[in-house]
Amino acid sequence: MFIYSKSFSVLIIICLLAAVLESKAQSQQAIPSHEPAVAQKRGVVKLDPFAVLIPGLGVAYERVLDSSKSLQVSTYIGAAESNLFTDGKPLGFAVGIMPELRFYVGDAPAPKGFYLGPLAGLAYSSGGFLPSRKATTIMAGAVIGYQWVLKKGIVIDLSGGPAIGYNKVGPLGPGEYSNETSGIIYLPNLRLNVGYAF
Repeated sequence: MFIYSKSFSVLIIICLLAAVLESKAQSQQAIPSHEPAVAQKRGVVKLDPFAVLIPGLGVAYERVLDSSKSLQVSTYIGAAESNLFTDGKPLGFAVGIMPELRFYVGDAPAPKGFYLGPLAGLAYSSGGFLPSRKATTIMAGAVIGYQWVLKKGIVIDLSGGPAIGYNKVGPLGPGEYSNETSGIIYLPNLRLNVGYAF
């Protein structure tokens, strides 16, 4: 549902490592306090800038539950295949939803800083290269990431993690052939979102 190239995956891993080191440095410099942290922002709306290349629309909403936890729901609606590779053929249709629970582990209150947690997802797609193709995917996994909340509420959210799912592919039409089959699949859940905190 949210899959990018190998080079983009390496870039995300490097950025996540840098974010972890930054968070650790800030933690060592912070003055310890026994007072509970207060979340500065309660909600975040985010967009996936890479979804438009498919083309599609990827939107996420994150709601802060307390100073260390939040719930995020990501959605996608758009083409099943990228128009960069279809050579003018029908793009098909796809829709997906992915909720996740985030635990922020730094000194800064949610939704800022380093986080990790579980996620789940459900996606459906049809058409594309093969007009009669239909597929349903159920997935579960883990997410680890870092979220920057900049001046004026601008947000950059970088995350990745492993996910495993089950892919159910419907019967194809006459003369259509695909290597895609029903069964267990492994997905690199890699994302870069930008948005606004309020």
